[in-house]
Amino acid sequence: MTTPRSDGAVAARSMARLVAVQALYQMAITGAGAEAVVREFTHHRLGRQSEETGHGGADPTLFRELVHGVAAAGGELDDMIAAVLAEAHDVDRLETVLKVCCGRGPTSCRTAWMCRRG
Repeated sequence: MTTPRSDGAVAARSMARLVAVQALYQMAITGAGAEAVVREFTHHRLGRQSEETGHGGADPTLFRELVHGVAAAGGELDDMIAAVLAEAHDVDRLETVLKVCCGRGPTSCRTAWMCRRG
C-alpha cells in the first residue's frame, strides 16, 4: 500500500531532480567534485524558493543522493548510454546537458527503487 504524498513533498522532490541536473552540469563544466558541488548548492541554493515555479526548496536528501549516485556511477552510466547510441556516435560527442540528463535518469530510478524497499 502506498501513502499519499503532500503536494509540497512532490514539489520538493521535483525541485531536487532539477537542481541535481544543474549541479551535475556544473561538475561537468568545471571539473569540481560531487561533495564540493553538493556543499555549494546546499549552502546557497537548495532552500530558496524558485522564482519560476513558486515552489519551495528542494529535497536535500534526494538531491545529495542523485548527485553522488551519478558521480559514483559515471563510467557505468556512460556505458549504458553508449549501448543505445548509433555506431557512428560515442558518449564524448553528446552535449553536456544531454549527457547529464541521461545520467540522472537511471540514478533517479535506482534511488526511488531503493527508497521503496526501505
